[in-house]
Amino acid sequence: MSLNLRPAKDNYSSDLFSATIMLRDEAILFYDDDVNSEQEDYEGTWINALGMRWRLL
Repeated sequence: MSLNLRPAKDNYSSDLFSATIMLRDEAILFYDDDVNSEQEDYEGTWINALGMRWRLL
Protein backbone atom coordinates (compact mmCIF):
# COMPACT_ATOMS: atom_id res chain seq x y z
CA MET A 1 0.00 0.00 0.00
CA SER A 2 1.16 3.65 0.17
CA LEU A 3 2.23 6.31 2.61
CA ASN A 4 2.79 10.00 1.88
CA LEU A 5 4.07 11.89 4.94
CA ARG A 6 4.34 15.66 4.67
CA PRO A 7 5.90 17.67 7.49
CA ALA A 8 4.14 20.80 8.71
CA LYS A 9 5.10 24.00 6.94
CA ASP A 10 7.24 26.58 8.72
CA ASN A 11 5.29 28.46 11.42
CA TYR A 12 2.52 25.78 11.43
CA SER A 13 1.84 23.08 14.02
CA SER A 14 1.44 19.36 13.29
CA ASP A 15 -1.82 19.06 15.26
CA LEU A 16 -4.75 17.30 13.57
CA PHE A 17 -7.99 19.27 13.86
CA SER A 18 -9.84 17.26 11.19
CA ALA A 19 -9.23 14.06 9.25
CA THR A 20 -10.97 11.75 6.80
CA ILE A 21 -11.08 7.95 6.79
CA MET A 22 -12.64 6.16 3.79
CA LEU A 23 -13.07 2.52 2.83
CA ARG A 24 -12.43 1.68 -0.84
CA ASP A 25 -12.71 -1.99 -1.86
CA GLU A 26 -10.50 -3.62 0.81
CA ALA A 27 -8.26 -0.58 1.34
CA ILE A 28 -8.50 2.09 4.03
CA LEU A 29 -7.68 5.67 3.03
CA PHE A 30 -6.67 8.25 5.64
CA TYR A 31 -6.24 11.97 4.90
CA ASP A 32 -5.06 14.59 7.40
CA ASP A 33 -7.89 17.01 6.51
CA ASP A 34 -11.50 17.04 5.27
CA VAL A 35 -11.70 15.34 1.86
CA ASN A 36 -14.95 14.50 0.04
CA SER A 37 -13.58 11.80 -2.26
CA GLU A 38 -10.34 9.94 -3.02
CA GLN A 39 -7.67 12.37 -4.24
CA GLU A 40 -4.49 11.03 -5.83
CA ASP A 41 -2.97 14.53 -6.05
CA TYR A 42 -3.61 15.44 -2.38
CA GLU A 43 -0.77 17.65 -1.06
CA GLY A 44 -1.01 16.73 2.63
CA THR A 45 -0.32 13.51 4.52
CA TRP A 46 -2.28 10.47 3.38
CA ILE A 47 -2.13 6.72 4.01
CA ASN A 48 -3.49 3.87 1.89
CA ALA A 49 -3.51 0.64 3.95
CA LEU A 50 -5.06 -2.82 4.15
CA GLY A 51 -5.81 -2.52 7.87
CA MET A 52 -6.03 -0.06 10.73
CA ARG A 53 -5.79 -0.10 14.51
CA TRP A 54 -6.73 2.64 16.94
CA ARG A 55 -5.72 3.14 20.53
CA LEU A 56 -6.72 5.73 23.09
CA LEU A 57 -3.96 7.55 24.93
